[in-house]
Amino acid sequence: MHFLFYAVAYFIGSFIWYNFYFIFLLIIPFFFIKKRFLLFLFFISGFLYGLYLNFPLIKLHEVLNKTVKVEGRILSATPLKHKFLIKTRKISDKKISVKISVFSYNKKIFKKIVKGDYVELFLRIKTPVQYNPGTFNYKYYLLSKGILFTSYIRNLKNVKVIKKREKGDNFLCKYRRFLKERILQCNIPDNYKGFLIAIATGDKSYISSKGRDFLISNGISHLFSISGLHVGTFFLFIVIVLRIVFYRLSNYYLPFLCSIPPVLLYVLFMGGNYPAVRAGMIIIFLVFSIFVKRYRDPFQMLSFILFLIVIVNPY
Repeated sequence: MHFLFYAVAYFIGSFIWYNFYFIFLLIIPFFFIKKRFLLFLFFISGFLYGLYLNFPLIKLHEVLNKTVKVEGRILSATPLKHKFLIKTRKISDKKISVKISVFSYNKKIFKKIVKGDYVELFLRIKTPVQYNPGTFNYKYYLLSKGILFTSYIRNLKNVKVIKKREKGDNFLCKYRRFLKERILQCNIPDNYKGFLIAIATGDKSYISSKGRDFLISNGISHLFSISGLHVGTFFLFIVIVLRIVFYRLSNYYLPFLCSIPPVLLYVLFMGGNYPAVRAGMIIIFLVFSIFVKRYRDPFQMLSFILFLIVIVNPY
């Protein structure tokens, strides 16, 4: 349970760069934990992480909202959402590594660039702003993805491809791309292709805006967001199959132990988003709890998993 409070302290330390009033949340773990010096240790560690994350923002404050030259690699390009994501190497001839989400309604830009291209852009970069307090916080959503800046590009002349994508994807990425291409080429209605790709690969970018509105209005959007429901179902299916395979061995533990590699591959294949990673970690801890005989300590397990996730990305 103490891991939960350490995660809270780390989260607060990294988050006060955006909201200083979060410091008052330290009162919660301060009264419920004995080793209080560890709270301050994780708080300072989170503060240093926040400093590291905000370093590009501090260094670029003079060129914000101005058109500058940006060099970097395209991480993703989604024509249906009219945006692409770039991981920079240089901004205004300064070596700065940061993610920028770029919007564009010019479809020719997405024909010119693809994922993996090294490009040179002229962008007016700005920090995302939350306009509607109390509703969906787009700024913090981008922070959870490691994106500090946004931009908009209109002119195709401001896009220059320096180096085309190198063919170096692993077998999971290659198979995901192959599966998407086969689904897009198959003989089914176009409005179903996006749903099929989402459920088969975890990529929801192919779902149209009308399809998203349909899912939201009917309250079933979670069915196409890879999370505990899908990972847990896959785990149960694998365990049942392995029990049939290892039936003659009469070993209760072997199917659970052998299910860990397929679950890890499934989480990675589906994009490795945080809900899927969280569910995969819970399943792995559940399997190992069988061997260490800790069946009745779920809160300790959940707090430790939360601790690991917050350490990796507190946002």
